[in-house]
Amino acid sequence: MHIRIIYSILTIFYIFFIFYLSSLPDTSFKFADSRLEKIFWNMGHIPLYFILAILLFLSLKPHRKPIFYLLVGSISIVIAVCDELNQSTTSGRTSSFLDICLDFFGIYIAILFIKFLYYENRITTKV
Repeated sequence: MHIRIIYSILTIFYIFFIFYLSSLPDTSFKFADSRLEKIFWNMGHIPLYFILAILLFLSLKPHRKPIFYLLVGSISIVIAVCDELNQSTTSGRTSSFLDICLDFFGIYIAILFIKFLYYENRITTKV
């Protein structure tokens, strides 16, 4: 099986996993009712969407053109917004602009990471 197909399947399952997490009631995550716990769960958006952007990058045919990074970022942001809308319909959960900002930050870091790896690869292949 072609590696891009495997990454595409992983990406689809990962998107379903994200939507599954956002459809869990708020009580599913309660360990303690503290501000620190809320910050911890909110910061979880960054690695969650970092991984999504990486998987999207790997499942599509990568290019160094800026439009490709915009495509990966746009698809990731659309998923993040849909995820927040899904979360707003879940009992005890709310959607938040801060969550979308944290999602965007994770996506942005992933795109910078991808660009850095591509840049490094380009340098080493010329030597």
